[in-house]
Amino acid sequence: MARQVPLRRGWSGWSAALRTDTGRTAAWFLSCLVGWALFLPFVGPWPALLGLVVPFVVHSPGPPLFAAWKAARTGGATAAWSGRRLLRPQALAPLLGVALAGSWLVRALPYGSFLFWECLLLVAASLSLLVLWSALEVTVDGVRLGQEQSGPAGRRRARPSGRSLAAQALALATAAGIAAWLTRLMGHTLRSRAAASPDAEGIADVLRRLDAHFSGSAFGPTYERHQYWAALVAGAALLAALVSRLLRDLASRTGPVEDPFSGSGSGQRSDAPLAQPTGKVFLSYSRRDTELARRITRSLEGRLQDIWVDWEAIEPSEQWRRAIREGIRRSDALIVLLSENSLRSAYCRDECEYAIELGKRVLPVLADPSLDGRTTAVMREHDWDRLLAYQRLPMIEEGDEAFERGIEGIVSFVTQEYRWVAFHTRLGNLAHEWWDSGCKRGLLLRAEELSLARQWQEHPVHAKLRVSLTEQQTHYLGESRRAARRRTLLVRSALAAVTATVVTAGSLAVTAQGDADDQRRKALSRNLAAASLSLAETEPEKAVQLALAAYGQAGTTEARGALVSHLARLDHVRTIIAPGKGEVSLLSMSPDGRLLFIERDHATTQIWDMRAARGRGTVKGRLLSWQDGGARSVTADGRTLALRVGQRGERITLVDTTTLRTKDTFSFSQSGAGTSISDQGGGLSPDGSHLMAAANDESDSVSVWHVPGHRTVSTLSCESMRMAPSGKTLVCGRGEQVSVLGLPDLRPRRTLHTSAWSFEGYTVDDGVVVDYGQSVSADGHDDRPGQARVYRPGWSQPWIPGRDLTLDSGMVLRDGRHALLRSTDMKRWELWDLRTRKRVRKAADQKSAVHGIRATAPLEAEYSDTAGDSESASADGSTVATLTKDGSVVIWVRDGSGHLTEHRAFPPAERPYNGFAVSPRTDTVAMTDSRRPVVHLRSSRTGHASGSIRLAALGTNVAFNEDGTLLAVAEHAGAGKQSPVEVFQIPGGRRVAGMHYTPGLKSGLPRLLFSPDNQLLYGVLQGESRVTAWDLSTGAETHDYAADPLGDGYADQADLSADGTRLALTGRQQTVILWDTASGERLPFKVRDAKYAALGPDGRTLATVNMDNGALDSWGGGSVSLWDIGTGKRTGRSFVPEGGVFGVWFSPDGNTLAVISDSGPVDVKLSLWDVAGHRRIGPDLLTTQRDAAVSFTEDGSRLDIADASGSTKLHVTPEAWVSALCGMLTGPLDDADWRQAAPGGQYRSPC
Repeated sequence: MARQVPLRRGWSGWSAALRTDTGRTAAWFLSCLVGWALFLPFVGPWPALLGLVVPFVVHSPGPPLFAAWKAARTGGATAAWSGRRLLRPQALAPLLGVALAGSWLVRALPYGSFLFWECLLLVAASLSLLVLWSALEVTVDGVRLGQEQSGPAGRRRARPSGRSLAAQALALATAAGIAAWLTRLMGHTLRSRAAASPDAEGIADVLRRLDAHFSGSAFGPTYERHQYWAALVAGAALLAALVSRLLRDLASRTGPVEDPFSGSGSGQRSDAPLAQPTGKVFLSYSRRDTELARRITRSLEGRLQDIWVDWEAIEPSEQWRRAIREGIRRSDALIVLLSENSLRSAYCRDECEYAIELGKRVLPVLADPSLDGRTTAVMREHDWDRLLAYQRLPMIEEGDEAFERGIEGIVSFVTQEYRWVAFHTRLGNLAHEWWDSGCKRGLLLRAEELSLARQWQEHPVHAKLRVSLTEQQTHYLGESRRAARRRTLLVRSALAAVTATVVTAGSLAVTAQGDADDQRRKALSRNLAAASLSLAETEPEKAVQLALAAYGQAGTTEARGALVSHLARLDHVRTIIAPGKGEVSLLSMSPDGRLLFIERDHATTQIWDMRAARGRGTVKGRLLSWQDGGARSVTADGRTLALRVGQRGERITLVDTTTLRTKDTFSFSQSGAGTSISDQGGGLSPDGSHLMAAANDESDSVSVWHVPGHRTVSTLSCESMRMAPSGKTLVCGRGEQVSVLGLPDLRPRRTLHTSAWSFEGYTVDDGVVVDYGQSVSADGHDDRPGQARVYRPGWSQPWIPGRDLTLDSGMVLRDGRHALLRSTDMKRWELWDLRTRKRVRKAADQKSAVHGIRATAPLEAEYSDTAGDSESASADGSTVATLTKDGSVVIWVRDGSGHLTEHRAFPPAERPYNGFAVSPRTDTVAMTDSRRPVVHLRSSRTGHASGSIRLAALGTNVAFNEDGTLLAVAEHAGAGKQSPVEVFQIPGGRRVAGMHYTPGLKSGLPRLLFSPDNQLLYGVLQGESRVTAWDLSTGAETHDYAADPLGDGYADQADLSADGTRLALTGRQQTVILWDTASGERLPFKVRDAKYAALGPDGRTLATVNMDNGALDSWGGGSVSLWDIGTGKRTGRSFVPEGGVFGVWFSPDGNTLAVISDSGPVDVKLSLWDVAGHRRIGPDLLTTQRDAAVSFTEDGSRLDIADASGSTKLHVTPEAWVSALCGMLTGPLDDADWRQAAPGGQYRSPC
């Protein structure tokens, strides 16, 4: 038999001509969009980007993994790497995604840790592998790996076209489902382990963020409480994979940009349907022409791909006939050598007729000179009529040159339209295989192949090629098209079914879980809020965390109340440092207040950056000085820290606070003193030039070193020692003598003689504080109290705060400015300012006296004879760090605005004011002078005066319009006299309108209201029992709205709805009536026994202050009721703030009510109430005066309050409270604390 070369599948090459970059990119982009959208409801917006992995895998430009592994095993594969393949979006996007995700993960890990380097190496390896794989192309016999479809011996594999699609989609769905299941099942364990390791705090934070996103998604309740959430994610991945495959296949079937069968010749084209040129020829000849056939075959070898020739002279058999027919079928053309011998051969004639039946190209080659001129006659004589229509190629001339011309003619014939002809050959082979297999559907053409077949039929060819489709081939194409339509319908139906299943299951899950989960979250929110409030005194950090978690669960009234309660308590707090490992033994702050040093277990020191609100790290060792709160352990610039290290404190190390590296080390072996540092510690001078430490030996030696020179200056003998705040002197006490020595020469500057050693400390300006005359009994107890004395530098005589006051040990506070003195009977305690020499506070107990310098402190520090370790302040006293009972550290500021309130004090007034108005839009406060016809203007943001306006008469009440550009002033010229109402432009004070009214003896104009369009001004004419509306353009009265006609003729208060359509008027007989301002008609609505009324922003809700609970005085009221104006009925129960209500104001959204309640004859308290729940939100937030002006900002985020003392801006939205509290915290709630607070609950932090 002749040799056969297996046919190559090559369909990827044919379809490549149809795949334009635009089409592929569009399909890929649309697949990414679909993948993100399908994952969105299950995991949230940002984690939904993980859904892009599905289209990335489906559209991956790299070779299939399984196919590559199989090709490597079987051999015959060729790999090529091209960097240009990386420029396609399908290759670039995964690389960028891995790079961004990897960098985000690496940044979350501490630099230099093991996890950091491990993660960095993993990201780099992933990127390298992805680059190599995306740029790699593997071919097997010239066909791209994974796209060949030929089986052994050239036969096509019978494989359903949807199998690979389903397999890939199911694999991706399974992977996604397993990942989701592991995330839900093991996420909590991983977070706990990560949180337990300091190096993995970033990983724990990443896991918490993912958990928060999952919980906040549309299917968050399902994620938290049901295992089938992972199945829903798998369903989304399945849908994404199916859609991606369909879009990829659709792009492959996009119409061609050019004819894939165009061109001829043997040149190779990258976009051709076949990977390389073809030339498969069947040579038919007579055995007697074997010599000529061999010569022709030898000449064609190397020019054509394959030549099928039967060289074996065997007797014809059925097997031989099948081989012959197979060879003709797999050839592109048949070459028959015409001679007298071949024309007489029935076998040669049958071979030609079979080729003609198959629609093959046939080239008759005239090879016998004897037939010259009579070829047609001889062919008809031997029944070769069907071959007469084919053009013949003569090869009868003698000579090599003529023979070569004939060979060139054969090659030209075979390679003419070879791509188009080769497809015909392939189509015939596939049709034959399909027919022989019993018409298996798996052997029918796929979508891409059908598209090529359609283009093959539409390709213009020359009639002389005489190539046509057989009936079998036509039937095969028809069946393939019908099967393709059925497959498309099946895939679409399956996709629709899967989509419907996922959507239906998801909708049912959301519907079933929504209400129950909402109630569960609200209940958990209330429980967490209650737990948070119970921990406010003892564990502030945990209390704030639980309050935030409560609000994260649901925005209940209790959660909002807990937020504002903590914020009111921690209004001046900058940072709350969570409890760490080990008990805090000492707090110390750098002089400039930039760094805080937290000593734990007398063994390690944590360095905290106050400005960045993060820790720089922890170093081994304890602070060198402790008697002064560690102040002499750090240089003035905060860059060098002195620590005692070693098991017995035998060494002193100087640490760089920025890099945490050791700069220098000192020990007593260098100075010849003892072997360890005593409990007296030592000190480092502010400039870092000198170091001092007391040795733990019997000689009471103290060593002084010169730091830059690393040498010992001197060794002294001192029972007690201390370095001055300036570092210029040190105190050495021995026996009854206290010596002040100068640095660096250690010469005596002052010597004090006392009856006993009683040095108590330094003042901030290097003054020496002693307790003179104190004696100690044999048992070590105080026998006789001494007298407090302060020796200032350069003073010859001491300053004595009080002749009968003594100074206990530790009562010179660490700030060096204050000292706490007591009487001998301990019934009187006085706090003195040592710099100004003035008494700050006198009290009956120690704690009350100290409180004089801690008025804004969020927590009380416990002061005792050994106190001081639990609090530290900056040198200027503006920043203070306080240790709490749970081990957390609270950093707060003494002065300045708080997170909740921003107060700006006004200078004390010489005379009281008649009325106030505040404009949040322009930050302006207007106040009418009670003695002069003047309106004073001040900035509510700075408290500074911004101008004044002269009036025609004495001003009483004032009001701003909504945007603060107009100011209306009611003036009083006297009872019964016509009095002006003036309107001024702000800023500038230009008068733009003027009206008049006549006040009575006991009545005036208590309220002014602008209409929303600034066209009208409403005035409450108290004595005339009506509200009038003035036209601001003319000053004329346009409407009158009377009070209750059954009343006593007085109108006390009015309010206008936000849209200006309704007016509420309250009369002296505690009756509220409503008016429609547009029509001027009174509405059928009345509320009795009400002192005050406020309209909601929508004009459909009314709040009234009721005269109940015995509150019938002229100032306050009782409870607050809410009314539905449409129905005229009370909504919900009334609520009664403590002390009774004085006034109410609706927020712009109508959800919150600001309530001012009585607190005393002058002061009132302001609180917030939830309108829907009729419940109070937190405690009283501030105290103001009865005549204060109150106004919400336009967006309802803030309340501006102004009175004679100043202006206050109160933040009233939970978002502002959350932002402030989150800014205080240094990390999320610990997992162990969360499990204890809410077992089985899902942690949600709004931070």
